[in-house]
Order: sequence, then C-alpha cells, then structure tokens
Amino acid sequence: HQLFEHARGARLSGFDRFWVAFAAQTVRIVLILLGLVLLIVPGIILAIMWRFTPAVIGETDLGFWAAMQRSAALTRGHRWGIFLLGLAFIPVLLLGLLCFVVGILPAAVVCSMAAALAYRFLQEEKRRAAAPAA
Repeated sequence: HQLFEHARGARLSGFDRFWVAFAAQTVRIVLILLGLVLLIVPGIILAIMWRFTPAVIGETDLGFWAAMQRSAALTRGHRWGIFLLGLAFIPVLLLGLLCFVVGILPAAVVCSMAAALAYRFLQEEKRRAAAPAA
C-alpha cells in the first residue's frame, strides 16, 4: 500500500518507460541474434555487454541506446565474470527443472537475485573508481 502511495505522480504510476524498454529489448534481441548467427561468440559478447540494460532503464531516464551503452560500460572489465555467472545459472535452473518442474520458480528467483546483486556490485565498483582518491 505504501508503494502505491509513494508512486502517485512518480515513475511507478504509469508506463512512462515502456517504449524505451520495448525499443531496447527489440534492438538487443535483433543484434544478439545476428551476432549468434554470424559466429556465436559475438552474440554471447553482446548479450553480456547489454545484460543490465533493463536495470539501467529502470533506474535512469536514459534513452534505449544510451542505456545499452551504459550497460556495456558497466560490464567492461568484468565480462568473463558475468559469463561465468551465466554458466553457473545453468545447473541451478536444471536442478530446478528436476524438482518436478516446480523447482524452476525458486531457481529462477535465485538466478535473478544473483544477477541483481552483480549489477549492484558493478555499479558500486564503477562509482568507487570514478570517485577522486582521498
């Protein structure tokens, strides 16, 4: 109830970011699929670079391309780690499937939370790197 009270007149009150998110998702999917079709590796790299685009859109007022660029900048220097995190999701999700398919729901939550924590970690690291040394 407090969330909706707080949201009156704020960004949560409507779909003000819908078209930006829609454009970003469409462009991401098309370019990642094109990269996968070409040689697989470019598609994987693009998927890793743009992994956090939806989070950037949700937290900022950036347009879709600027959000994709910010996601790419955020992942720079950490793409192997993000790739390995994605690989770690595979057995978690497979174990969830083995638990009578219902286990996929908590497994997906675990993976989503791990990705969200990775996003927060990268944000904090970039913030610290940008701060002047005291």
